[in-house]
Amino acid sequence: MKPKSFVLPQLQKPLTIFGIPVQLLMLTIAIAALGFLFCIFKKFVGISFIVFLAIFVSGILLSYKLAKKDCHVITVFLTTLAFWKC
Repeated sequence: MKPKSFVLPQLQKPLTIFGIPVQLLMLTIAIAALGFLFCIFKKFVGISFIVFLAIFVSGILLSYKLAKKDCHVITVFLTTLAFWKC
């Protein structure tokens, strides 16, 4: 976390890569890799990279949109279950 303001250090913003939180970026890459591997295992080798790119680009766009709306989206997503004690 880096402070958003020197005057109000309690206002913090999570670390990002190109405006996307690192956890969301890793999640997007993992889901795209799973789609790629699924195509490889089902013998759709010709379209596996296209599937990877389609999932990756759509995931990046969705992640960027969510991060712009609320910069703490991943924190809220990861702590919701802890709040409800699931």
